[in-house]
Amino acid sequence: VGVYQNVFQNDTVGIDFYLYMRGNIKQNINYKGLYLYVFDTTMTRLLKFYALGSPDSTNWKKTSVKIAPTKGYTRITLLIALQGDGWVEIDEVSCMPSDNVKGVRKEHYDLLKNWKPGVLRYPGGGFINAPTHIWTEAVGDIDQRRALVGGDRFHRMDFGYNEFLQLCEDLDIAPYISVKVQGAKPEDAANLLEYCNGGANSKWGKIRVQNGQYAPWKVKYWEIGNEEYFSGTTYL
Repeated sequence: VGVYQNVFQNDTVGIDFYLYMRGNIKQNINYKGLYLYVFDTTMTRLLKFYALGSPDSTNWKKTSVKIAPTKGYTRITLLIALQGDGWVEIDEVSCMPSDNVKGVRKEHYDLLKNWKPGVLRYPGGGFINAPTHIWTEAVGDIDQRRALVGGDRFHRMDFGYNEFLQLCEDLDIAPYISVKVQGAKPEDAANLLEYCNGGANSKWGKIRVQNGQYAPWKVKYWEIGNEEYFSGTTYL
């Protein structure tokens, strides 16, 4: 039994993989826990595999492996599999190229570095209008952030406000932040502003410091909502 997904990759770059699991797998002479298998996209050729260990029956356990580069393949299939008796639950799963720059895929980082945009908006229209978007869920420990539901999909908030603002700072880009209007209060926007620009002793500035950023980011450009003209009374 297993779950699998096809992923694109650079065949000269490895992958940093981790997941959270809990469960109870009955070990035998041939099997000692959960495994990660790397197949070709037809799943007819096993390229490599890694032991992920055994889960704890009550507590979430994080396990990590470094997947070596898979030469000659730009797409591979990753299969997380349980063979034998028992049960397992899987929570957060991350699959990031090892050459990432502070959590940003290198090809995206290099594109922005070469492009040199003067300003960059975050988090984007569809995200800011999503009913489940709450900015406080996009800061702090990545694996403790609640996933954003957009349409029929769940989006891990790996790239939150801290990551965005750090990227802008590193590449000398002026950050431009949208604040939510639909389903939000003015206080929510004010708190976000204080998180970004407030002093280290302010309420939300202290939380920013706890999340690893002492100095205020001094965000200058702010956008109120996104496409609010679709809702006449809200827009007014």
